Amino acid sequence: MMPKKIALYTQENRLKLQYANAKQVIESYDLSGEYLRVYTPSSENRIGTRNLISGKKKVQLLTIQKVGHYALKLLFDDRHESGLYTFDYLYELSRYHAEYWQHYLNRLEAAGLMRDPVQSLIRIIS
Repeated sequence: MMPKKIALYTQENRLKLQYANAKQVIESYDLSGEYLRVYTPSSENRIGTRNLISGKKKVQLLTIQKVGHYALKLLFDDRHESGLYTFDYLYELSRYHAEYWQHYLNRLEAAGLMRDPVQSLIRIIS
């Protein structure tokens, strides 16, 4: 389903989408950069079962680029830009946000992984 309005709010790190349903009622959705990044449609993430992506809590959505009349290409500050987010896929991510997000959090917990990026520790030897 093609969105009626697409807006990137970089300060909020959110992609805002509006759709008109069959009755022309506007449905609005906000998708965070982290959510979009962990649900990337890139081929390396879609082969077989979805790979679990962790450590993306602070990833920023930098730009969006419309691709034809069917998709968006998203660029994140971790340099991820592969995979096209079709309008149908974005609508799916929007409609099922609560379930998909909880499923992601459950998988992270089961795997012992975190949303926060792993920070390197530097040991100074004098």
